Amino acid sequence: MAAQILAEAFLLQDRVQEALDLLQRTARRSQEPGTETLLAMALNAAGRADEALEQLRRATMGRPVFPLAFLKLGEQLGEIGRFDEAIAVLEGGLALVPDGVGLRVGLGFIHLGRNERDVARRLFLQVLATAPERHDATVGLARVMVLDGEYAAAADLLRRALALRPEDVATLLELGKCQLEMGARSAEKPPCAPRRIGRIGWRRWLSWRLRPPRMAASSCGLALRRHSWWRSKLIPFRPDSGGGRRPSRGGSARSNRGSPSPPPR
Repeated sequence: MAAQILAEAFLLQDRVQEALDLLQRTARRSQEPGTETLLAMALNAAGRADEALEQLRRATMGRPVFPLAFLKLGEQLGEIGRFDEAIAVLEGGLALVPDGVGLRVGLGFIHLGRNERDVARRLFLQVLATAPERHDATVGLARVMVLDGEYAAAADLLRRALALRPEDVATLLELGKCQLEMGARSAEKPPCAPRRIGRIGWRRWLSWRLRPPRMAASSCGLALRRHSWWRSKLIPFRPDSGGGRRPSRGGSARSNRGSPSPPPR
């Protein structure tokens, strides 16, 4: 037990090689499943994933049953995409330890990784029914609800998870993403159609909706004469023309330039 505590302290300080040396010496003296599981975790931290998997398989064969060995083996298999093997390992652990809450939570995350949200939801709800203080099950159920579009319920669960662990930054980020998604969904509004479309007709309504934008004469140097928007004509307009008046229909801007302005009354 003292060797395990010291090895965990080494791992927390990123002194992986020292933890490996200590655990290998201890494992040679005794085949205790807890020591073998911790040795596998140290091997994985050192980048020796294949050796870690073999060590965890040996730890799951040890007796008495050590649930953490099943959980770590299932997690590592799930991380590399071997979901079927991970499910088989975790279900085997649950068969040996039916009240293994951690194994049930891990199994829920594996099913969530396979996008089997109904199974994952059922497993998380089973855990929370007996252990409502489980932070991991609360977050897992919230993720399922986010994927199912239940953003308000997911936000409530994430707030509950933050109440359990106020310093958990990952949960805080998930809550922020969920609230942003809620805001984006609430901002979306269906297009508003006029109430009396049947009276004016769909063609006229569509032509009104797709009409071109008005152009400012001062900005583009053009005056827009509009008898009707589908017959719009762009007529050149010069601001320095006499009196600032627009040319008549029959004449031109050049002929109107020299016309005198009317005398003041």
